[in-house]
Amino acid sequence: MDLKEIFRVYEEFSKLGNLALVKRKPVCEFCSLKDVCCLERKEVDVVFIFPFEKEFIESKLNVKIPIKVLKTKYGEIHLLKHFNSRCIFWDKNRRCKIFKFAPIDCRTYPYSVSYEKEKKRFFLIRYKECQIIASNKKIRKLKALFEKLIEILPGSFWKSFDEIDKKIFKGKKDLFEKIFPLDVKLNF
Repeated sequence: MDLKEIFRVYEEFSKLGNLALVKRKPVCEFCSLKDVCCLERKEVDVVFIFPFEKEFIESKLNVKIPIKVLKTKYGEIHLLKHFNSRCIFWDKNRRCKIFKFAPIDCRTYPYSVSYEKEKKRFFLIRYKECQIIASNKKIRKLKALFEKLIEILPGSFWKSFDEIDKKIFKGKKDLFEKIFPLDVKLNF
């Protein structure tokens, strides 16, 4: 695993911008959920932290990222630690304190990636609760970045990701929709 390559891909995600929070207008400003995606994710209180993403963010912003570690039979998964279902990086002015290098899971919201071990397929997914629909250009870029990330991270991470994903979203699969499969060669 090439840490330099991983950081390069994380840097590309940062350049993508935040799909849901760019200038926070007009959609987020008038959304009936009022910042639930960043402030209080009661339905699914989860922000995945990809391998070495914590170190990447900390090196860029000189902050400590509190994580919760979940053990799986394949390894472990890191989640951004929330306190009382609230993100600790959300300030009193309703702004993200680490916006420039926010975690990929935050930055790409309402889009994410899902791995279905049984089908040996990855999918780009979209959380239905959010009204943001990214442009085709951004979707293509997001798809390409997730495909790069899938190829450079170890298979054990994706197996752990699938295991935790199933536990967290058990009975909640109607929260998101599959957009399309990702084109990757599985190395595990």
